[in-house]
Amino acid sequence: MIRIKRQESDQTARAIRFGNVIVEAPSLSQGEIQKGIAQGTSALKRAKGALIAHGVNVKIASGVPLFHADPVTPGLLIRTLNGKETRGRIVRGRFTPI
Repeated sequence: MIRIKRQESDQTARAIRFGNVIVEAPSLSQGEIQKGIAQGTSALKRAKGALIAHGVNVKIASGVPLFHADPVTPGLLIRTLNGKETRGRIVRGRFTPI
């Protein structure tokens, strides 16, 4: 077990355990706790749009393949490369068209 001790101070200590590591730190005041809550709430409000948006925007460079599962045939992949779609499988670490 690893114990990380706080520096000596007049504040009361609080021990927090992360697996086999115990970290001792000064307890927070009620004002510090409220400030942290306000900052967290503000951050969530700023991130809300990104968190609830569906999907991912992928910028595809020319010559770089994009793979996704074939929705019709389980076990197959669809490779999109330079606008051309090819169905196939990964065999020994390489895409093999069928």
